[in-house]
Amino acid sequence: MIGYAALAIVIVLCSISLRALRRSGSSPVLDPVPGEEERASALSDKVTWGARAHWLVLSFVPSALLLAVTLHISTDVASVPFLWVVPLSLYMLTFIIVFARRPIVRHTWILKVQIFIYALLAVSFTKLDLLPLFALDLVTLFVTAMVCHGELVRHRPAADRLTEFYLWMSAGGLLGGVFCVLVAPLLFESVLEYPLILAIACLVRPGSSGGGWLPSVLDGVLPAGVALSYAFVGGFVEAGTLSALGVAGPVLLYIALAAAFYGFRNRPLRLALAFAPIAFGTLFLAEDADRRLYRHRSFFGVYAVYSGTGGDFHLLYHGNIVHGDEYMDEANVRTPTSYYNREGPLGQVFEAMRASRPLKRVGCVGLGTGTTACYQEPGQAMTFFEVDPAMVRIARDPKLFRYLELAEPPVDIVIGDGRQSLSRTADGTFDLIALDAFSSDAIPVHLLTREALAMYMRKLAPGGIVLFHISNRYIDLEPVLANLTADAGLSALVEDYEPSADTEGRGWRSTWVAVARDGDDLAILNEDDGWRPLEPDPTVGLWTDDFSNMFRTLIWDELLPWR
Repeated sequence: MIGYAALAIVIVLCSISLRALRRSGSSPVLDPVPGEEERASALSDKVTWGARAHWLVLSFVPSALLLAVTLHISTDVASVPFLWVVPLSLYMLTFIIVFARRPIVRHTWILKVQIFIYALLAVSFTKLDLLPLFALDLVTLFVTAMVCHGELVRHRPAADRLTEFYLWMSAGGLLGGVFCVLVAPLLFESVLEYPLILAIACLVRPGSSGGGWLPSVLDGVLPAGVALSYAFVGGFVEAGTLSALGVAGPVLLYIALAAAFYGFRNRPLRLALAFAPIAFGTLFLAEDADRRLYRHRSFFGVYAVYSGTGGDFHLLYHGNIVHGDEYMDEANVRTPTSYYNREGPLGQVFEAMRASRPLKRVGCVGLGTGTTACYQEPGQAMTFFEVDPAMVRIARDPKLFRYLELAEPPVDIVIGDGRQSLSRTADGTFDLIALDAFSSDAIPVHLLTREALAMYMRKLAPGGIVLFHISNRYIDLEPVLANLTADAGLSALVEDYEPSADTEGRGWRSTWVAVARDGDDLAILNEDDGWRPLEPDPTVGLWTDDFSNMFRTLIWDELLPWR
């Protein structure tokens, strides 16, 4: 709000200054760049459909790459809150630089830098540590956007055609978003649009594609030779490393690859055909395909199921976050694991409630692998509310997970937004409501507001409990719930569970918050197990449907471990 107010003030001051200059007779216009008028005159009558298509592609590539890089680093590198701000800022910065009357960076320099960055990326896809890979992805986006936007500047028309020019630029940016958001999830099971767009970026570089039959043949032969050599030396065999040479192996491989790419710098097709197979091959090899049982991509991200060591259990990944697992042998297939093991907070709540009262109806927001179904008993109804149909298909596939298959009686699954679906149930329906929809940076804020909490309590039967699973590496949701429950006059306890060495099954560290209408309903939870009262934090604020501030909940020691 302060930033927008400051911007408005600056715009008003600029307007006042401009009017004052005009009244004084001074020209506010900068002196023209030498040769600008001649160039404009020469280009004024040369706007063809080929030129329009060129503008479209040059604006399409950076826009699509912005979304592809953002999805790549937030899904496959690190699910860090607000991570999307960094690539977006770099993307916008390239416009500022290249459209300046006197750019601070020469376009010819960026064209050369692009070659060496792409060579490094082809060798290093998913093989670096978190921060180097994150930095490399961002540099790749910045350099590619600088190249494409720089080419747009070089091919912009005269002033009388600029309206059309910016229209085609906007259309290209729109198509880039449509491709990544709507088309790519239908075509690809993983974020393959990232290397694909980089290959297209090679094609739009300035250069020659003609020269007779021999250069045309070499455009196919030379890239094939580079790709095969890369595979032979170790690119496809050892996932881009030469273990026998230690650190020197990847360095030598990079030098050879960079030299080849540099030799192709003036032949865009040759460069694209050399880069694409190496980048795609490296990505495929890095995915541990031997252990992967299933992979699917939906609007909500990329899901993958892998077999564990020895194949005795399966794990569900959403991006690089594990969302649950299951033993596949008959003796343990109904054993709740991961965040939901019997010794953890979820198991403690089920056991304590059954010992004190009948537990007839349970509602769960968020399905995952369906592990909570292990706690269902005869005569007990359990309903899952899941927003993504792809997750339902995964949990129902007995080849992947069997929790739902073995549930007796069968559980009900309602597909749709958890809050909206739950609101349509009758008041006082559930004895226990478990909200397990908070993971990584994908925090559904609308499930953690004053209005949402009031709705949960209406759907709760007398003496019931609402249980929030708030395990998160980067975001601390405990003070959010502390403020909400204090505002509503409710009782709440939290447990930070640490599994012991002799934990039954596969137990993972987790944090759960239990909320009830009064303290007597939570008296069944044992303080010796680690349950403790919540402590409100005024600095976090009270989240409502009109206000939330996730920035105040960030765990900076995890985001910036070097501090």
